Amino acid sequence: MTSPRIPLRGLLALLLTACGGGVVQSVDAPPPPPPGLATLQIIAEPADVEVTIDDAFAGVLTGYREGLIAVRPGPHRVRLGRAGCLSGYFEVDVPPTGGRLRTHLVCTSTN
Repeated sequence: MTSPRIPLRGLLALLLTACGGGVVQSVDAPPPPPPGLATLQIIAEPADVEVTIDDAFAGVLTGYREGLIAVRPGPHRVRLGRAGCLSGYFEVDVPPTGGRLRTHLVCTSTN
């Protein structure tokens, strides 16, 4: 008994349909922020700083992919801190297209 032969053209069409119809998607790019929010990218040295935004603890920066944190567009107060380092206090105005904060904290020890 022989198995039925699927034409190569039909197999290719089936594969393209199963893979999103030829739509190219990058798994390396971070996802966009939820509707109504923008991304604030924080780049800090050292990278394992604790992040507080508008007096609310947001977590440790290394827990955010590429330092991208979703916030509402507009002005925000950002505090970055880590044991053994002087805390950094910043006021940023994040546009709807997103913003970036780059800083280097002064550390007195390597804790």
